[in-house]
Amino acid sequence: MRVSLYILCFFSLLKVSAQSTFIQADHPNIAYIGRFDFNVPSKPIFMYSGCTIRTVFEGTAITVVLKEQSANYFTILIDNQLSVLKTNSADTTYQLAENLPNKKHNLEIIRKTEWSGGNTIFLGFLVNKSAILHKPIIQDRKVEFIGDSYTCGYGIEGKSHDEHFSYETENNYISYGAITSRNLRAEYTAVCRSGIGIIQGYGGDRKFTQPLLYDEIVQGRNANWDYTSNQPQLVVIELGTNDVSVELDENKFVVTYQQFINKIRNNYPKAKIVCAAGPNSGGDKWILLQKMTHRVVNENVNHDIYYFEFSSFIPNGSDWHPNTIEHQRMATELTSFLRSLMKW
Repeated sequence: MRVSLYILCFFSLLKVSAQSTFIQADHPNIAYIGRFDFNVPSKPIFMYSGCTIRTVFEGTAITVVLKEQSANYFTILIDNQLSVLKTNSADTTYQLAENLPNKKHNLEIIRKTEWSGGNTIFLGFLVNKSAILHKPIIQDRKVEFIGDSYTCGYGIEGKSHDEHFSYETENNYISYGAITSRNLRAEYTAVCRSGIGIIQGYGGDRKFTQPLLYDEIVQGRNANWDYTSNQPQLVVIELGTNDVSVELDENKFVVTYQQFINKIRNNYPKAKIVCAAGPNSGGDKWILLQKMTHRVVNENVNHDIYYFEFSSFIPNGSDWHPNTIEHQRMATELTSFLRSLMKW
């Protein structure tokens, strides 16, 4: 109801502005990459890291209209020029650019922060009156990354591993999965939550696992993701680090992981699935994770299941997570492997 009232007020304001036009979120020339809830097409909702809104606008200025539950950060790309947008629960309009040359401009809005920042509702754009939207380019190649804090980009911009996490230091746009996807010229979807695992989350939380939460689109709704119309050619799973944070049943981990792969295979019959181990700083837990992930792949009866292992290193981002340089290193390793696997 609050969103509806806001829209009515917003349109009332537009009527007195001879220089502005409001373009709703269901405009055919706005593209969405990642998981969005389109229950109300003019008010798509999203929460996952890396969710992208893309269009091409012909005009001199553009403002985005968003409704937030809390504060989030977004990467803004206009003609490949990068900036950062911080949103909050009080404001709804955010000017992205003004005084541009009156020509076509490529625009991408990419969520940097993860699901715990709450749902975001995208309502549309406010543009100068003569502006026109054009269809953006969408790549045929699609990759889905299923993971934990490493996939989210948790603490990637932290100054050291002794610095505690804050949303300011999270940046999915420069995480290994996002970089790898750009290297492969593939559209990128991330289904990731910091602390999540296969049979238990960090510290042993048995209710915080990808097999339990994977179908979710946004918080607060019981709607499941529509897999039939969203078919990636490649799925990369990076899970297990949180499972080994405390004692676990190795056989249960392997069986549950294999069941999760079976679910993914049913959703994506033609996709290649890569189970990635690491990264890790070494030690007994790293050896255990390697061993279990190897078993998951070797004992799985599905076809097109592959094992990949990141190099071991001591991470230097916030709370002992990989930093910007280390994510780039991970992306370089993974890109090489996937290019060979996919012939891309």
